[in-house]
Amino acid sequence: MIKAVLDAVCIKLSEVYGDSHRIYTESVEQGLVEPCFFVQLVDASKRRLNASRQSTLVPLVIHHFSGTAEPDYDVADELFDVLNIIRTDRGARYRGTDFHIDTVDDVVQVFITYEAYADYVEQSAVMDSVRVQTRLKEG
Repeated sequence: MIKAVLDAVCIKLSEVYGDSHRIYTESVEQGLVEPCFFVQLVDASKRRLNASRQSTLVPLVIHHFSGTAEPDYDVADELFDVLNIIRTDRGARYRGTDFHIDTVDDVVQVFITYEAYADYVEQSAVMDSVRVQTRLKEG
């Protein structure tokens, strides 16, 4: 589920910005081509809601490298609308919450959290067959 949300955000960014921005999900030591987005999972968590449901929080930070000396706040503002609702490849829709923006070293960082709900299925070991043999002890 976490991977599906991450992929859906990248697909949405690609649909909106096309070839004008590269999208990275893994750290690049050298050769980062700007303008680009770097999408990073912050700290996902799961919690059981009841015996059959669970909630997964998927907080992300999207770094926008503008390719200029100044941070591009227009793109950051646009991301609020663009990433408000995402759709996974299986058709599930998720609404982004807890939007906020930060700037570090002229890089705009947009923080967003998606919450996904799923049915919880407990895995149990199943025996194929059992053979029992009994007899009375003489004596």
